[in-house]
Amino acid sequence: MKEILKKIDEERRVRETEMIEGGFKAVGFESYIILFEIIEKGGESSIIKSSIEYEVDDKLANLASEVTTRPLEIMAEAIGKYLSNQKASA
Repeated sequence: MKEILKKIDEERRVRETEMIEGGFKAVGFESYIILFEIIEKGGESSIIKSSIEYEVDDKLANLASEVTTRPLEIMAEAIGKYLSNQKASA
């Protein structure tokens, strides 16, 4: 799968990518955009807010149930664990 980076906002900590090849695009989605926002909570912790925006033809609406943020959640958990381990070993 290939993605392009559509937007990076360092100040607001927002990143937006659009899938351009493979993945859901390969099965017929017209667009598939992933948004990440990091929200700082008190300097010691953060929340990663993720969302997916997509467009799909009505004939393929049954595929919409396959869209989930679970892979993004797994990635955020892995990053959090890595950062915690780095902090503990420092």
